[in-house]
Amino acid sequence: MVRLPQRRAQRQRRIPRDSGGSGKPTLDWRSWADGVDRVLLPVALACLCMLVVVQAVTAIPAVRRFVDERSGGFVQEPETTAAAVSRQAVLHLYLAPARPRPDVVVTVNGQARAVFDQPELTVTVHSGDVVGVRSGEPGVAFVQVDHADDHLLLPAPGQTLEIDQPGVVVSFPAVEFVP
Repeated sequence: MVRLPQRRAQRQRRIPRDSGGSGKPTLDWRSWADGVDRVLLPVALACLCMLVVVQAVTAIPAVRRFVDERSGGFVQEPETTAAAVSRQAVLHLYLAPARPRPDVVVTVNGQARAVFDQPELTVTVHSGDVVGVRSGEPGVAFVQVDHADDHLLLPAPGQTLEIDQPGVVVSFPAVEFVP
């Protein structure tokens, strides 16, 4: 019991009193701001450090893809895939029977590109293009594709289309390159 009055005395010494004599304690703004600074400055510094570390780690492409996949956000395609989109190749198309047929039209993505004035013609294609052939007159014709591009997967050399109905477009598979 003896210690209780001493604690009250210590507490009373720490709380400044109003100088007007009212005996009410006043709020010391400087000590309050120092207390807030002691807490906020380390928290702000820790947040800043965390931000820098997260930015540095997500600059790594593998980590960035992982974070994008997990968050359901946009997943950036690798540069090799983007480079494959801009590739092009030259296809050689051969008509059988080997005689000129100006009624047979070659289309690329639905746009007329050439006619078989000669039994052989060449067409330049890009990744994803669809090469089709349409006949304007009755009669069976065959169109065979060939190319010398090692990176072109489809249409494969030797693939052949049979055209037997006039006005119907028959297509090779979409142009695809080796990744």
